[in-house]
Amino acid sequence: MKRGLLVILFVVLAASTAIVSAQAIYRIKTLGILGKGIAISTTYPEDFKLIKIGIGTVTVELLGEETDLTIGVLFLDDDKFKLKDVEMGNDTASGKVFSDDEEVGSLNVSLTIKNEQEIWHGTLTVNNKNYNIYILEAERRIKPLEFATKVKNLCDEDPEKCSDIANGIGPRYCEKVEDRSCREKIEEFCEEHPDDRRCMAVFRFFCRGNLDDKRCRKELKEFCANNKDDENCEQFCEKFPNVCRFFTTTIPSTTTTTTTSTTTVPVTTTTIAVTTTIPVTTTMPATTTSTTSTTTTSIETTTETTTTSTTTVGG
Repeated sequence: MKRGLLVILFVVLAASTAIVSAQAIYRIKTLGILGKGIAISTTYPEDFKLIKIGIGTVTVELLGEETDLTIGVLFLDDDKFKLKDVEMGNDTASGKVFSDDEEVGSLNVSLTIKNEQEIWHGTLTVNNKNYNIYILEAERRIKPLEFATKVKNLCDEDPEKCSDIANGIGPRYCEKVEDRSCREKIEEFCEEHPDDRRCMAVFRFFCRGNLDDKRCRKELKEFCANNKDDENCEQFCEKFPNVCRFFTTTIPSTTTTTTTSTTTVPVTTTTIAVTTTIPVTTTMPATTTSTTSTTTTSIETTTETTTTSTTTVGG
């Protein structure tokens, strides 16, 4: 689906340009929307159609001159339409719907991100029928050549941002970023090493000001989720705070519970026998009597023990 839509998008763009030539070179400048979803009638909910859409800006180079064209293609089930007079910006897109050369409707959509999924939602009118539409963005990573071209374009505009890459590929190989030949070598290097951290840093710097391009949104969505304080994420996180918050690290809370238990030791009665000898002397003729007296004392002893235990529960 992704490749098919892109091919059709190029065909539509080529047919729409005033100068059609086999010598023309077409390059994707901005890939705005590429996805599929559902179009539901606003009058009869049971009346719905499958929708596929591709919108982009392509740079057409011919005889040394470049022209940017923004246009799109739309499918409702098997019916194909062109999108013209397309405007994209600030997470919205709008345009006129054409069947052949006849205007038959309009499109207005806005972008939101839910659970990392980009969703375009809005309204579509075709042949006097109104639809609510929901389009899921297709996953498409930037191609190495596209990636390298973006890096080179930024190096053209801001050579200082590419000094780290120039140093990385060797001073004899690329001494001055200001030289066109050096920037071309940087483009070649980044095409061959798209995962190089220096190339990636320049690409992210480019992307922070080009959020209308789905390839940039994808890169920053993945990067900023775990690096929301990076300078390249400031604008992205402002537009899509739910993405940056979704990956915020939560520090586990600690709850301390104090339990007091009382243990009662059964009463113990101890009997102590005390024997006391009391001499009794009776003076009687030639008779002495000794009497032994025994006294028993009971001592009642109660012991109560209190135990305190502390349990820490990790939340």
